[in-house]
Amino acid sequence: MASRGVRASFLLGACFAALFLAACDADGDPSGATADPGVFVELLRLMPDRPDVRAAVEMGDVEAMRGQLGIQVPQAEVDGEFNLGGFVEYAVALAPGDGSPSVEPRFLLAGPDSAYLGVFAPVVYQSLGISPLDVDDWISGGLAPTLLSAAHGSFDPDELQAHLDVCAECPAADIEDRGGWRIYAWGEDGAEDVSMRLHPPMFDQLGRGGRLAVSDGALMRALSTGDVQSMVDAAEGDGSLADNEDFRIAAEQLEDLGVLKAWVTDQTPDLSGEEFGGELLLPYIVMAFGPGYDGETPFMAAVVVNETPEDAAENARRIASRVTAAQQAVEERARRAGLTAGGLTEEVEVDVDGRAVLVTLRGDALFDYPAITGANWFVYVLLGHE
Repeated sequence: MASRGVRASFLLGACFAALFLAACDADGDPSGATADPGVFVELLRLMPDRPDVRAAVEMGDVEAMRGQLGIQVPQAEVDGEFNLGGFVEYAVALAPGDGSPSVEPRFLLAGPDSAYLGVFAPVVYQSLGISPLDVDDWISGGLAPTLLSAAHGSFDPDELQAHLDVCAECPAADIEDRGGWRIYAWGEDGAEDVSMRLHPPMFDQLGRGGRLAVSDGALMRALSTGDVQSMVDAAEGDGSLADNEDFRIAAEQLEDLGVLKAWVTDQTPDLSGEEFGGELLLPYIVMAFGPGYDGETPFMAAVVVNETPEDAAENARRIASRVTAAQQAVEERARRAGLTAGGLTEEVEVDVDGRAVLVTLRGDALFDYPAITGANWFVYVLLGHE
């Protein structure tokens, strides 16, 4: 990445933690783009650029997390059945639940709940020959009931079809070949049937068969035909989030910062009616944040994509005045929860690259406290705007 125009570091005299809530660079390039877009931009290619999706995007680089922590993928099958014990150990290693950065192996709209995934995954594996162990990276967009999900990994369309062909319990699917993808559909859009709960090949806990799109090395899941078709069209080059310059900048910057799991949204925090103190930022377009590691040390990073480089430079300056306000907001949340947040020194580093402001939070105990006093709350207040 090109050299960055503004750098400021602030030492914070309080503890804030981060277990996330189920929430013209200097050389003249105005986009701040990198030559290699990386995993996050490739994931954005699987999501349509529409308002409900832009409001809530999550991405996880499971492969990078495995490499960071030295986690091995267990074999998928033991004695002819899904290796549930191996999967549980694998899922806990990736997302230990102790407040440290985590990248759970999301799979087919199953969400972050590894307990449910442990029930859902064996059904899908026996029916389709695929499992969360095959996932290298994933993305979700939007909110229920129109949540969209996709993943890259070891997925072979021919092998999936071969498993489905011999699945005696699987109801017949409606099949559509669209672009380079095959779409399977079970039942009506969003239809629930409790008698089909966790039924092969991939009915969920509400008995929804939903839609599955598969291509070489990639899967997509949605609950309606229109939604999965919009994802396929995006992947085929028709209006994906990777074509949205603001989301692309955010994804590229997170990649460069070494983030492993990312939240990206255009629903930015308007704190104009709140009393948090400090000078609020100018309004901006996209906010993104997530955890990563420097060697063995975890950190939290955030990206703010602005309308202009001038707004970015001004917002970087204003962030300096918001550090104390954000710190106090975390301490107040901790107090209300009966916790103590204080006594630690944390560092906030602020950089500017084109239209993007980059914020990095560092500290040995950054991930030691529950979500209610998390660094995501710190970021929310820190990046509050007019």
